[in-house]
Amino acid sequence: MNNTTKKLVVLVCGMFVITLAAVLLIYNVSTTNNIREKSTAAINYVAKQLRTIDTWEDWDADDEPQQVADFIIVDRNYKVSDYYAAGYSRLLKWVKTNKPKNDAIVEVSLTNGNTYYIMQVKNNTGIGDKKGYCLIIYNTTSETGLLAEINRFVLIIVLLCGLVTAFLAIKLGVRIKETQDQQKKFFENVSHELKTPLMSIQGYAEGIYQEVVPDQKHAASVIMSESDKMSALVEEILSLSRLESGETEMNPESISISEIVNDCLVALETVVIKRGLVIETHLEDDKVLADPAQAETAVSNIISNAVKYAMHRIVIRNDDKSLSVWNDGGNLSRENLEHIFDRFYIGEKGQTGIGMALAKEIIVRHHWQISVKNKDDGIIFTITY
Repeated sequence: MNNTTKKLVVLVCGMFVITLAAVLLIYNVSTTNNIREKSTAAINYVAKQLRTIDTWEDWDADDEPQQVADFIIVDRNYKVSDYYAAGYSRLLKWVKTNKPKNDAIVEVSLTNGNTYYIMQVKNNTGIGDKKGYCLIIYNTTSETGLLAEINRFVLIIVLLCGLVTAFLAIKLGVRIKETQDQQKKFFENVSHELKTPLMSIQGYAEGIYQEVVPDQKHAASVIMSESDKMSALVEEILSLSRLESGETEMNPESISISEIVNDCLVALETVVIKRGLVIETHLEDDKVLADPAQAETAVSNIISNAVKYAMHRIVIRNDDKSLSVWNDGGNLSRENLEHIFDRFYIGEKGQTGIGMALAKEIIVRHHWQISVKNKDDGIIFTITY
């Protein structure tokens, strides 16, 4: 795992865990406080009654809270009737062992999972043994059990979400690293492509300056040609950047793809004749809604790519649903087919593929689709409107 991925995983997972831990802590504190407040109110109510009554008839239920604590009367050895002993045997054993102070509310957690808030008061009533105590008991087992279940559930969710987050963060980190590597290779390759014409321009320019070039017209022609190549490459990079940033706005109108294809072929006529290519067209008079300039750039890049790699023949078809451009330049490898439209992908022959990336970006902005596949010892690009 590279450093970028590690930092990303630690950052994302750390923020996720801290956020959920904070939420869980706040929930636990608030719930625990609520349980304690209800228990205290219920116990204090019963304690007040026990301090003021002599018989059951004296019990005042007018201000009785929603939750009322239970109580049992025990002797000085904490013995009680078998009925109560059966239900509170563990609690009575704890009280006998720990001997809580009178009039103090104590939280008790037993080994069997039961939890209570209790208060021990002297038995001043006329009920039972006055030498014993009144144990006021508020059972919170169900509430604390529910809180524990929620905590376990949330912890499981945190663990699962943490694993998913870590997995996604790793994938994102790997993707970022791959993109960084692709960008590095891309700029190295672009630098090489710019360096080659620059060296040619510099060489001929120095030759003209030192008057050692016999054919200055040819030298000027080379300089102009190499300058055009550089200008086209830089313009494609800038166009792609403007599209990605949203700086370029689409202004759609009804246009004919057939006319755009014909215009592109006219512009490429010299290269087609020079290479001796045969271009077969099957064009229908169709209309689509698109930005004229951007659509022409996309179609031109695809046809130019076909002209560049075709061996002998190119076939162009279109109707009201799609435009396809096939050339007999041989099949592409699976890797090249998968990455041919990637912005920073470098093909087997060291081509940067800027034109293909730009074409796809334009097509996607028009909400169209583009695909490429091997067919009949060649490749075919298809734009679906």
